[in-house]
Amino acid sequence: MKVATTRFGDIEFAENDVLQLPRGLFGFENERRYLFVERQDATPFLWLQSLDRADLAFVVVDPRVVLPDYRPTLSERDAAVFEETPSARLEMVVIVGIPDNQSEMTANLKGPIVFDPQTRRGRQVIVTDEAYSARFRIVPPGHATAATREDTPSGATADTDTTAVPAGQGGDHEVHG
Repeated sequence: MKVATTRFGDIEFAENDVLQLPRGLFGFENERRYLFVERQDATPFLWLQSLDRADLAFVVVDPRVVLPDYRPTLSERDAAVFEETPSARLEMVVIVGIPDNQSEMTANLKGPIVFDPQTRRGRQVIVTDEAYSARFRIVPPGHATAATREDTPSGATADTDTTAVPAGQGGDHEVHG
């Protein structure tokens, strides 16, 4: 299969690469089918590209990259959704906000996207832990970063090296209900 995107051009993918989010993402409830796109020069970041809107893509990252001890607790309602999951483990990514000043880059640890890598179905949830912020600073204040906008995932263009990656091709994540 192939999808045309405004950021990456045409991307080839298999149907089993698609991440289904039946409720969409907060603020984008009508966009329900996504594809993880990897850029060789943007590791550990990935893009979450909408398959229904060519211009909609989010930078995401494994939350343990930015906070190794990240162990969110799901609400009872969200945990119940995943109780019937056939996979022994769930995976997650968090959306990254990238402002012009790269040292102010943030990760939404309050609203991870949790999914079953086997069924490729998931949802964005709100974690109940008060310790997690929707704007967790990836680069702690006072630490310099030499990154420019072109060095980060936000600088992607259609002529960069991109690859569709299957949902769930990351590490194990513990999600507690």
